[in-house]
Amino acid sequence: MTQNNLGNAYLYRIRGDKAQYLENAIACYQDALRVAKPDTLPTLCLTISRNLADFASKQQNYQLAIDNYEIAITAIEQSRDWIPDEIARQEILRQNIYVYENMIQASVNAEQYDKALETVERFRCRRLLDLILTKDLYKNGEVPEEIRKLEAEMEAKQWEVDRLRRQLQTPEDKQEKVGATRHLTRDEWDDLNEEIQKLVREKEEIRQKMLHRLFPALDEEKESKPLSVSVEGMKGLLNPPLPPENSPLPPLPSENPPLPPFQRGEMERDDVALLSFYTTDDDTYIFILTQAGVKLHRCQGEGYKNFQLWLRDNWLTPYSEIDDSAAFQAAANLANCDIDAIESINPKPSNVVVKLTDGTTTEISVSDFNASRKQQKHQLYKQWQDKMPEMLKEIADRLQINQLIAKLTDIKEIILVPFMYLHQIPLPALPLDNGEYLGDKFRVRIAPSTQVLTFCRQQAQNPEANLPRYGIVENTKDDLPYTPTECQLVAQIYGVAPEHHLKGSKEATKAKYKQLLTREKVLGLLSSHHAKSNLTEPLESKLLLGDTDLTLGELLNASIRFPQLGDLFLSCCETALGNSELTDDIFTLSAAFLSAGASNVISSLWAVNDLATTILSYFFHRNRAAGITSADALWQAQMELKELTLAKAEESLEDAEEKLDTVRASCSPVKNPVRASCSPVKNPVRASCSPVKNPVQTSCSPVKNPVRASCSPVKNPVRASCSPVKNPVRASCSPVKNPVRASCSPVKNPVQTSCSPVKNPVQTSCSPVKNPVQTSCSLVKGSPVKDSPVKEYEEQEKIADNCQKVYDLVVEAKKSIGGEKPFDNPYYWAGFVCQGEG
Repeated sequence: MTQNNLGNAYLYRIRGDKAQYLENAIACYQDALRVAKPDTLPTLCLTISRNLADFASKQQNYQLAIDNYEIAITAIEQSRDWIPDEIARQEILRQNIYVYENMIQASVNAEQYDKALETVERFRCRRLLDLILTKDLYKNGEVPEEIRKLEAEMEAKQWEVDRLRRQLQTPEDKQEKVGATRHLTRDEWDDLNEEIQKLVREKEEIRQKMLHRLFPALDEEKESKPLSVSVEGMKGLLNPPLPPENSPLPPLPSENPPLPPFQRGEMERDDVALLSFYTTDDDTYIFILTQAGVKLHRCQGEGYKNFQLWLRDNWLTPYSEIDDSAAFQAAANLANCDIDAIESINPKPSNVVVKLTDGTTTEISVSDFNASRKQQKHQLYKQWQDKMPEMLKEIADRLQINQLIAKLTDIKEIILVPFMYLHQIPLPALPLDNGEYLGDKFRVRIAPSTQVLTFCRQQAQNPEANLPRYGIVENTKDDLPYTPTECQLVAQIYGVAPEHHLKGSKEATKAKYKQLLTREKVLGLLSSHHAKSNLTEPLESKLLLGDTDLTLGELLNASIRFPQLGDLFLSCCETALGNSELTDDIFTLSAAFLSAGASNVISSLWAVNDLATTILSYFFHRNRAAGITSADALWQAQMELKELTLAKAEESLEDAEEKLDTVRASCSPVKNPVRASCSPVKNPVRASCSPVKNPVQTSCSPVKNPVRASCSPVKNPVRASCSPVKNPVRASCSPVKNPVRASCSPVKNPVQTSCSPVKNPVQTSCSPVKNPVQTSCSLVKGSPVKDSPVKEYEEQEKIADNCQKVYDLVVEAKKSIGGEKPFDNPYYWAGFVCQGEG
């Protein structure tokens, strides 16, 4: 300590030989550091090394500054490791974050970009990483009984919280679900809120107690296997990960989704770059790591206040305040006062109490308040989403994205590691000068930090064989109108077994959700329901399940692991949304699932549209089933959704139906495949075996195939007969479930009425058996149909049915959203990002 004080005295001495005094100061500091080591006296070591490094940086002796900032950072990290309290650990990092900042700036000034990148990734997401590593302590499942008991206590507290919250619901909210069946008094309402807050605090105390048990074991693990962040280590992330030997996604060769810009097989090590973002007080840096080394892209003038706080104030804050703003505006409208005159809004069981700044109060109806608030929320969301294209353009300009691309010569894939509020931005959707997007130019993956991505890559794959391919959790609150269609489409693609498809509030409980991942061990999961991010208490972010919530904090528990999980599609709101401070700890539900073992997580940055998400999810899963990688499958699905029109949906449907006709005709050697279908389809038009010659042919036209050419010379008369429009079946009968099956004729089934007076001519005229289609696929003797054509027919029929559902959804979108391209606003197509292996 004496040498440190003496160094300070020399440093600030005014009279005499200034140069000599500075040399003496350096010598004194260095003598002091020979005694105060990072691993013995970290606090004193931090003070001395920081003083010396700051002095050296001012003298532009950047190498001396770098060397001593390195010592200071080692001391900071040693101090963190000695403290078993998670909050105290984070506070140490927060108080000393400027040491990392100064180290990064000194490294940039010295043009040591590799050292600068290592320092950025060294402090990023440290709290999240600590929690992830505690899970890894017991990766083989041997979680101590003491830890399991504490986890059970936390879960019991959560159950109680959820039970009390259900009692707070108004009759309109409950909709006859479990909870109170009467109005609460005001005192009861206040007591319940206080009890909920008490339980949340108790739950956090239990979690901290659990971490006190885990952190010593974690620190021992770090001593035996110290964490290191190096450029050479990060280069390993540039190698495309090998696909699993047994893919959970069966290929569907009969479908032809759009091809991705780059197939993984085409990737070489030199084709991949990692882009790590960092903002100083003055500038934003983008460090570009390739196999050749590290380069710097500098966005001058885009510092913390000018850029990061601008992002917060213009992107995140307007979105996060929509609920409160809508409530205040609704209250002001109903109370006939100015919004600035409202001090607080206090919802009660039977009314809403509005307190004004002059001390007076007024009461308004709960139902009126809820209706007005809903209307205001819709308007505010519309304002936010309409501003999105302009915001993305300005972000691209501020980051000089076109100049950045010029530095990425021969690069095909980029791994983006955002910083602070850039985590909330759909970076692949940044527009380029040529009209394309960043995601058009490169295959894009996103990671919270390189250390988190390294952890995910190092997870051992589950060695078990014959695990279920896919699972689905559907509509846990029974209130999403399009989610059942989405889940039906995906279930059809992957052949999801009923026991792995949890439907509605009764089946999709928290216990069954965790069982699906940890006991059934599905290889892929579609999780389609409500979720909610908590920006102030991120560990309280949650998936809303049928009986209770699954919180982010619970997902970080040591006992929850599913290393077999390949793809997780979180078809929910805000699962990638989180708040980030200078320490850049981003806690999101997607990060929690990555920490638990998922290889790829598709997650959302905002409250996504249910209808648009249904189509996007189908496109993504269809692409994955065709063997396209997750990142490519998502981007292609997003671009397809963006450009989707009713005409394109109709064209896809017609193509699918024509292929179905072709497959049907090739299934059997008989002259008319309508009479000899090889599939037990529901529709007698497709599977008619009537012995009459062909009443449709005789009554309409002597053509070879009456189904394709009845009453009209058009390409497909079933789709376009009796009307000059492109598709009269859809135009005159839409929205029908299947326009091919639903003729534009006023009779219920013209094939039945014109061919036979019986109720079902297939059953009565073809065969005496109950189901002749199952007994024989052809009436021609000696011409049995093999299994493979039957399977091909069934697969193609599924595709046609799926295309029909997409067409119907686009019809709905044109009504509810409008426009030739209903989904072309980034709000509809850009809300999901791919995190993980890609």
